[in-house]
Amino acid sequence: KAVPQYGTKEVVLVYGSLTSSDPGDIHETARRLKEEGIRVSVINLLAEIYICKRLAEVTGGDHEVMLDLASLRQHFAAHVTPPPTLAKAKKTAEKQTLVRMGFPRRVETSVPSFGFSGDTENLSEAGYICPKCSIKTSDLPSTCMVCSLPLVSSPQLARSYHHLFPVPLYEPIAYETLKRKEKARRPGAVSTVIDDDDDDEEDGAGLGLSCEGCLVDLSALRGPDVVRLRCPSCKQTYCGDCDIFIHDDLHNCPTCDA
Repeated sequence: KAVPQYGTKEVVLVYGSLTSSDPGDIHETARRLKEEGIRVSVINLLAEIYICKRLAEVTGGDHEVMLDLASLRQHFAAHVTPPPTLAKAKKTAEKQTLVRMGFPRRVETSVPSFGFSGDTENLSEAGYICPKCSIKTSDLPSTCMVCSLPLVSSPQLARSYHHLFPVPLYEPIAYETLKRKEKARRPGAVSTVIDDDDDDEEDGAGLGLSCEGCLVDLSALRGPDVVRLRCPSCKQTYCGDCDIFIHDDLHNCPTCDA
């Protein structure tokens, strides 16, 4: 009940039993969950159970049965992305409204001045000035203790919404393609291979010579098991470790900010 209008309430239930012991009417519990707008998703580790599937259907959640460890990881990762907010999910739901936020400016003074660090008053030389009431706070993100305005910096806000603008999947570079291009580039070699990937001179940087992230020389790594991937926007090459770091942690391409 304390969740604001723009928030969602969700429960992920990991079930590892074939039976259930309910203290009351489970159907009444499902009805109350639906009335409160709580979305229940169930991950069954052993087998499908009717009441778990029914609970997920009534509340608009997902019901999955694990096949192996890989599927368990896949379904857990699927719950990381917030579900879409549907006004029809709750009978009492109101129209979604904008969230009022403040973007404070950082100041540094030679003389300590009054401010807040969390909910504690303190004296500090550096801090962030609330754009609404001009009270200084020490940390971001935070809530202004005077006017209750949420304070956040634009980079923090952008990182919190990275799931809305994901980095495009990098294209794998086939080992056979690299061998043909290496052969064609040898001095005095004549090649009749026509490759659509060689559209421009910039494309040569994406042929597996070195990783743009960690600068590892990928041309020295031989064999079809070596992972080489290319950004579809800037055509730069990355190794497998950098690809995982970019998509899981960095959330933008280092060379083109895609």
